[in-house]
Amino acid sequence: MDLNEIRNMNDEQLRTFMNNLAQRNNIFCTKCGNIITPKNRYNLNISIYDTSTCQKQRKLCSLCHECYIDLLDYLAVSDINWDE
Repeated sequence: MDLNEIRNMNDEQLRTFMNNLAQRNNIFCTKCGNIITPKNRYNLNISIYDTSTCQKQRKLCSLCHECYIDLLDYLAVSDINWDE
């Protein structure tokens, strides 16, 4: 999403956008906005390690398969197939 689109949002649009980012079972891709099915959903997480307490995991976003592949290509990394 273009940052200028976010800057030009009114309060209600921004609230809706932020709620969509924060929902783990979001049915829309965060990047392209297409509807995603549970089978086609990729939830990206980032882990933050705090030495005084424990490791905490925070959700980043949900992506569709195509946007997930685009992200992997952009980062020049490969996905790990945990089922094998």
